[in-house]
Amino acid sequence: MTRYLGSRIAFVVATVFSATQAYAKDYIVKFKSDTSASTAASFAFFEGGEVKDSYARAGLIKVDLGTTESLADEAKTITRLLARPDVEYVVEDFKLHSIGTIGERSGITDAQRQWALDKVNAAGAWSIGKGSRQVTVAVIDTGADYTHSNLKDNMVPGYNFIENNDDPQDIVGIGGNPGHGTHCSGIIGARGIEGGTIGITPHVSIMPLRFLDENGQGDLLNAIRAIDYAVAKKVDVVSASWGASVSESQAQPLIEAIGRLNDAGIVFVAAAGNEGANNDRTNSFPSNARLPNVIAVAASNSGDGKPYWSNYGRTKVALAAPGDDIISTLPGDQHGSLSGTSMATPLVAGLVALLKSQYDGTLGPAEAKALLQTTGEKVKIESACNCRINAAAAADALHNHSLTLVPTAHTFTLGDKGKFAAFGGSGIYTYSSDTPDILAVKEDGTLEAKALGDAIVKVTDSRGEASTSISLRVVNDKGADGKCPFIGAICQITCTINPNVHWCPAKKSPKFGA
Repeated sequence: MTRYLGSRIAFVVATVFSATQAYAKDYIVKFKSDTSASTAASFAFFEGGEVKDSYARAGLIKVDLGTTESLADEAKTITRLLARPDVEYVVEDFKLHSIGTIGERSGITDAQRQWALDKVNAAGAWSIGKGSRQVTVAVIDTGADYTHSNLKDNMVPGYNFIENNDDPQDIVGIGGNPGHGTHCSGIIGARGIEGGTIGITPHVSIMPLRFLDENGQGDLLNAIRAIDYAVAKKVDVVSASWGASVSESQAQPLIEAIGRLNDAGIVFVAAAGNEGANNDRTNSFPSNARLPNVIAVAASNSGDGKPYWSNYGRTKVALAAPGDDIISTLPGDQHGSLSGTSMATPLVAGLVALLKSQYDGTLGPAEAKALLQTTGEKVKIESACNCRINAAAAADALHNHSLTLVPTAHTFTLGDKGKFAAFGGSGIYTYSSDTPDILAVKEDGTLEAKALGDAIVKVTDSRGEASTSISLRVVNDKGADGKCPFIGAICQITCTINPNVHWCPAKKSPKFGA
């Protein structure tokens, strides 16, 4: 959800994070190999469905099953697809959204209203440096007005995945897009010239990747293409202020794409959503993707409270950042105010970029998240750290090589095994747990989640400096494992046709729906 507040007229833009039923007959088929996907895409029809789009890089095609007389007919086709030895899975297609109405935009910048930068003490971080154009943030959104006088010097070539060309210009739509991507870009890296607003890292490279149209809607495969483009271009951070209310099973193609960012060491910062919901109990993707590189962001206001519309959650939301009444750049050399987790997200993405520019080592995704959580200001907004970013504290800790535990705020699933890490400090790290019956930790950091509950882990370096976790807990939640990615009726019918489908009772306990 995004709220737009003009300097003279107040109004609301509601960015709706939800899936649409208008495309209920479109399905995404994931193949086990790129070759199989390419072969299937070469046909106009595949297993009775029209091939509407394909993306062999990810082994995906989109098929339209057309109008069926009954759910049974639809389920038969899905079952037939799932039975193919070259098919890995099938999910219902969905749209990603940023939809709303727009009111008056103003050319008045009123830079004094940039309360967010004061709140996170950006000036303190800038004493170390204001960023580097060697660091690139990909803003995957509605594009950006790359001609904006306050942005153009920091823009690098991007791409338009809607029209398949190299012009990612942000197109404003009446009742749809207010210039969402341009606004997000300004929060990251506006130059602060000619009385305009300034971003948290005014010396940075911004790559606009347009997949949301003038109505604020985006195609799933285009979102995945944009993510893979960011991987190919070796960006440092991705800012994603969009999403959909779909199950984890249905979001699997998107989650896999974010996994490719993770494998490349790229931080993915995502908006938690604006339904005022607890994401621990509400589907919201991509922010709910359980990957080390995902930083899901809630919004805070000038009083460090949670705006009523911001989503939250101890397990699924990493931290909070200012997102209420945020003034930034808008298309046509204008400025204006928007509110939402959409605004909090680029502030975090920009801060990660700033920190990367200041550090003489490698700041990976998990390290970046842990650093922001460890140095965050405590607030009454439920997240993994119950904290709001503090740019100066993060920059100081990084500059002074302060010892930081990784992860420092995390939810494990019962039975998980892994290993803690740390950076900063000096010499050899030694780890310990205050409740080894819940979270067993060896001196070398090797861990096992043995029982449900909460634990505190401490890392100590050879000088005796110590760092303690903020919040670690063990829950019994396997996520989407084995769950059906379709509507309940389709799930049950497919099991009637073929009881051996992996989510069916014949294979395991029923888990219809995710």
